[in-house]
Amino acid sequence: MSVCYLHNRHSGWVSGQLAPTRVNPIKCQPAMPPQRRVLGEISHNIVRRKESSPFERGKIVGKVEDGLTQRQISKVLNVPKSTVNDTIQKYFSTPTNGQSSPRSGRPKSIDVRTERRIIRFVRTTSDAEYSEIKKRLGLTISKATIYRILKHHGITNWRKRKTPALTKEHARQRLLFCRRYRRWRSKGWKKVIWSDECSAERGKGIKQEWVFRTPLQKWDKEMIQPVKKGKDISIMVWAAFSGALGRSDLIVMERDPDAPKGGYSAQSYLKVLEDQLPRIWEPGYIYRTMLQFIKRELLLHSCEKMG
Repeated sequence: MSVCYLHNRHSGWVSGQLAPTRVNPIKCQPAMPPQRRVLGEISHNIVRRKESSPFERGKIVGKVEDGLTQRQISKVLNVPKSTVNDTIQKYFSTPTNGQSSPRSGRPKSIDVRTERRIIRFVRTTSDAEYSEIKKRLGLTISKATIYRILKHHGITNWRKRKTPALTKEHARQRLLFCRRYRRWRSKGWKKVIWSDECSAERGKGIKQEWVFRTPLQKWDKEMIQPVKKGKDISIMVWAAFSGALGRSDLIVMERDPDAPKGGYSAQSYLKVLEDQLPRIWEPGYIYRTMLQFIKRELLLHSCEKMG
């Protein structure tokens, strides 16, 4: 059974249930309480006081004008006497109608000139990282400070949007196409047949899953999303549409046995055109429209056999 001892500062003795024993007073200091565990109960011994509102300050001033003392006001309104005293002193020294005076706030860690240098640098080097910005400009501020400065000016770090890789020749052909047909109306575009094909692979296009977890749960079985490596079974499909004829069927292209690895080739594409063009083209269509259709397929696929 443990015994509690108390140190007597006059005699230097410790009294308790057992016989008095002289001890070192420093060793009798209470130990530090253990740190609160995550999501543990918060002690109610510490009560954080918030700033008084203009209405509460007005009530205190009103009680003063009624002739009440600070102690009486503290007891009636259930506020600390120091709050009552501070409110009265500020009211009669600098009247602000119960509003708090503006705070100066923490001084900025950089000046306006440095801020302009940061903005100028990211506009000329948009793909720079935060660490590169600090190194190139010789800054000692944190990444969070740079982020807040850029966000204040409407600049944030975005992931680059992915677009098809275009060469100068591709861009030139597209520009010529736009200039040639920019005056066409809906009546002319209805006679144009558009087609495309794509590869569909099993396992691709899986939606990215999100979970709520702690850093230590990163590799838990329930917190991961398995992804297969390498290529899986895939097929090529083809389809076409026009404003007048609507959509064609979705056609699964046939593999070319003479192609490398038994895949798809220009011969596979030609077979689809031979089978499907008579079905989606009707008499009365302008021959020029069909020629445009074939030219577009020739440009996109570089199929020399169509010549």
